[in-house]
This record gives sequence, C-alpha cells and structure tokens, in this order.
Amino acid sequence: MIWLLFRLGRFVVHRWTRYVAAWVAVLALAVHAQYQARRTFQSRDPDPQKRRRDGNDGHTSIDFGGQWMLGRMVATGRGRHLYDRRHLYEAVVEAYPRGDEAPDAPRHDADDLMAAFMDTQSDPNREWNDRYRRAVAVAPLMAPDAWQALALTAAREVNYPEEKFAEMQLKHVGGPLYPPTQALVFAPLAIGSAQRAYFIVQGVMLAAGFVAGLGVSALTRRRIWWPVATAMILLYPGFGGAHALGQNAPLSLAILVWGWVLMARGYDTAGGAVWGLFAFKPVWGAAFFLVILLTRRWRAGISMIAVGVLFAAATLPFVGLDSWFDWLKIGSLANRTYNVDGNWIPLSRDLLGLPRRLLIDTDGAGYLERDRWYAHVIGWSIWLFVVETTVRLSQLFPDRARAMTGSAAAFLLLAGWMACFHFMYYDSLLSALGFLVLLDPPRELFRPKLVTFQLPGGGPALDATAAEYFLPRLAEKHPGAAAQRTWVANSLVIYVGIALLMIHYTVPYFGLGATFTAGHRSPVEVSSAGEALVKDGKTVMHTRQIEIVSGTAGPAYETWLLLALWAWCAMRFVIDQPACRSMKAAGPHLFLREEGGPAVVRSD
Repeated sequence: MIWLLFRLGRFVVHRWTRYVAAWVAVLALAVHAQYQARRTFQSRDPDPQKRRRDGNDGHTSIDFGGQWMLGRMVATGRGRHLYDRRHLYEAVVEAYPRGDEAPDAPRHDADDLMAAFMDTQSDPNREWNDRYRRAVAVAPLMAPDAWQALALTAAREVNYPEEKFAEMQLKHVGGPLYPPTQALVFAPLAIGSAQRAYFIVQGVMLAAGFVAGLGVSALTRRRIWWPVATAMILLYPGFGGAHALGQNAPLSLAILVWGWVLMARGYDTAGGAVWGLFAFKPVWGAAFFLVILLTRRWRAGISMIAVGVLFAAATLPFVGLDSWFDWLKIGSLANRTYNVDGNWIPLSRDLLGLPRRLLIDTDGAGYLERDRWYAHVIGWSIWLFVVETTVRLSQLFPDRARAMTGSAAAFLLLAGWMACFHFMYYDSLLSALGFLVLLDPPRELFRPKLVTFQLPGGGPALDATAAEYFLPRLAEKHPGAAAQRTWVANSLVIYVGIALLMIHYTVPYFGLGATFTAGHRSPVEVSSAGEALVKDGKTVMHTRQIEIVSGTAGPAYETWLLLALWAWCAMRFVIDQPACRSMKAAGPHLFLREEGGPAVVRSD
C-alpha cells in the first residue's frame, strides 16, 4: 500500500503530469472563455417580437462594426470613399439588413452604427441633413426591379429641394476612428456577413492569446510554461472584454510580445519589423516606439518605421491618399470628443483621463464646452512625470535599460503602455507583457522576503545563515533575538496579480456604488445629445455629483495599480544591479540575496 502511494505521489508531482494538467486546465479555460464571449450579446428576450431573428447583436456594436465596416468599404469597392458618410450609410444599410433585427426593434442597426461614427460636420441642420441623406441613399434599394429603381432615383431628384440635393453631392467626412490599415486587415473578413465575421474574429482573438502565451514562454526560456502563460493572459484584465466585443487588443498583445521576444534573442531588425505591424493601431506603435528609443535599439526602430510605412503604402491602391487625410480630421475631432464624452471618460484607462473622471461634468449642458483647462494640466502633468522619469532613469543606467525580463524591463514596458494618449478598458491587456516579465524567474516570487528592523549599532543582525530559519523546512538552529524584529513578506508582484484578478472578476460582481456631492456649487442644466433637457416646459437642473462604482465604468483601478507597480519597478531599477548575487549596500538599507535562500532587507 505504501509502495502504491509512493508511486502515485511520484506520478502526481512528475513534471510531465503537471505539464499535461496545465494544458487541460488552459484548454478548459479557453472553452469557457469562448462560450461566454458567444453568449455575451445573445438575444434572450422571451418575447419573440423583441428577440432578434439572427440571435446575437455583437456584430452591431461600434467596437466590432467600426472595424468591419472599413473592411466592407474596401471589399465592396468603396475604398476611395472610406470616410465619407454618404457612402458609409449605403454600405451599412446593405450589410445590416432589417430582417435580422427584432420585429419590434425601436431603432435599426444601421442607424445605431451610423450614430456611433464620428461626424466632422458642424452644420446646425445636421440632423435634418442626415435624415435626408438616408432617405436618398435608401430610396433606390426599395425598388423590386431595375425600372422602378430608375424611377425612384429620378423621383428623389424631383421631389427633394434642389439645393439640398446639390448639398448631397458634397463630401461628408466621418466614420470610425480606425485608420485605413484596419480596412486592409478586415477586407477579407468583410466579404460575407457581419455576424459570421464577428464570430470568426472572436476565435482569432482567442488564438492570439495562445500565440502571446507562447511568446511569453519563449521569452522566459520556458521557465514559464506555454499553458501557464496563456492562462495568465486569458485571465488578465481586458482580455474578456476584447474577446467578447471582437476588439483587437489580444492581437496587439501578440504583436507586442513577439516583437519583444525577437529583440530579446538579438534579432532587433526582425523584432522591430513585427512591431511595425502596429500601423493598424498607430497610437500603440507610437507609445512603444518610446521603448525602442530608450533602449537604443536603432535597427529595431528603423525596421519598425519601414514596415509601418510599407503597411500604410499598401493601402493606397485601395483607399487613396485622401482617406488618410480624412482619418486625421476624424482623429482630431475624436481627441476633442474624448475629453468630454460621458461614455468614453468612464471607460478609458489612460493617464490623461484620470483627472477627467472627477473634473468633467458629463451631464452638463453643452458638449465640447464641458472641457476644463485644469483637467488638461493635471492629466498632462501625470503623463509627463511618467515619461520624464522613465527617460531620465533609462539614460542614467543604460545597461539596465536593455534588460528583457525582470523589474527593469517591466519599468520600461509599463511606461510604454502608460505613454499611450488614449485607450479603453480592454486595452489594459497590453500591460500584460510589462507584468509578466516580472515573473521571470518564477522562483523569485516564492522566495521569502524578510525585513528586519534594528536601531543603528544595536543588537545582532540577521545574516544569511540565520535567515534559513524562515524557509519552509525544519530549521537547524534559532536565529535568536533578531527573529523577533523580522517580518516575512511575499513578493509584491503576487499581491498585484491578486489585486488585478479581484478588480476584474470579484469587485464588479458586487455592483457597489456611491455618489458624492461636494461644496456649494450652483445647479447646472442637464443635457441630452448635447442640448439642454426640458421637462414640462422647464429646463432640468442638477447639482454636480461624483459617482464611484465597482464596474467597468468605475474608477481606473487597473491604471492606478499598474502606476504603483511602475513606481516600484523604478525603485528597483535604481537599486538593483542585475549581475550581483551577493551582499551589497545601498544607503541605509542592506540587501542580502543568496542563491537559493531568502532575500533579506535590513532597515536601520
């Protein structure tokens, strides 16, 4: 019996048994993630009149629909009008048939998607003009045959005012925020139906999580197993949201990881070329280009720029040069909108948006007028502090800045993530690389961290031999009085990882919320769609309130936590010497780091 238990124990703890168990666990996790993503936007209304005929409306959201419609414009030969709302509406109406909606749907998918697109027109009659454009665009589609289509085309020219019809011929710049490179990526998926493409993209994003996990395993030279790294990515904040929405954050993470892996192996040109694929998300390309500059990988920088330029040039035969200028106009408007919008501000996670949650009244009358100069000053001050600190320390210690794993690499990668101007909650996933490089080597996470407090010159110190008393095994001797002034702590990285999981999975479950009203501020008008809200002939007024909730639209918990982790990495960046494994002095603190033993910090 004892022999059987011994053999069973050896089988359970064997490396291959644990490896297979890790694969079984991550595959089960992936199946669950895919199942949840497919059901997130499932139509479950018991009333058949209110239930969608196609069963799922995830493909109608701006998060997926904005990307897919750009590809649709190219696939249907409208690439030269990529950001022209006249042609966009025609394409949207064709791609989102009303027969897929619920019979009693209050609004149509095409209208909702067009309303979510940016619109650079500032005409006060914009609403009337939009309705007119839609009527003119849809009228010929109502005809049962070609002759009646011609008749309706002629009728619209006769029945609508001539000046309005002439206005219809003018270009109306607007559309999704994504660049033309996104249209090239999505064009193959835009040949079929939007819903089918949506389900395919969900599968691609799940696969991208596995690809990124393989890259993390390669980066750590398999000290972190592929299934373990993949599981961490699937559970990391942001992956679930991007997976369900069909957003591209997992794909961006895979690009980020593999570019870093190649640079870690010495293939700077190839790594920079992989990062050049960020041309489909230029804001991330610009943010992480900072990391290349600070680590002085010039070949990587040149190849990144070259691939990005070639990627952008590849779009020109399909969309032309004007589309790029139109995209810049949309981006300029989006930047102003981002600063005041009541939906974007709560869902954002960037540094510039942190003060806006408290300082911008998103319910006040007016829209762009809500912006406040001091919100800009505070946000940019935080951003400049992170970037300036990163630049300064990386130039003071250039050798440490070239580390590919550990706290030095995390310091730069987290700074690159935070350097991005604007991003949403699902883009928190791109900070995963900065967090995961801290796990290498994994044994450092489980080594006891001992902190001993002692007055200068008083009492015996806790040396490396006495520190073995705190290891998880029977001690050979007691360290004496020094043990009474010693604390045992786990790695900070473990606590941060647990906190990230709680923020993403546990805290939103409780649905907590609180509303605060401070000061004696005068009531302001309540706005709806940018205009003052009127009820019973009176303008609705409200007093400015601050609402804090535990859900996705709550405070940017992940950003604050990762900002603190970045500060800790900055401290380690200055103190640690990567090649040193022996005793070293640093000011009033004495660090002991013996191979195989606990890390000891003495505070005098």
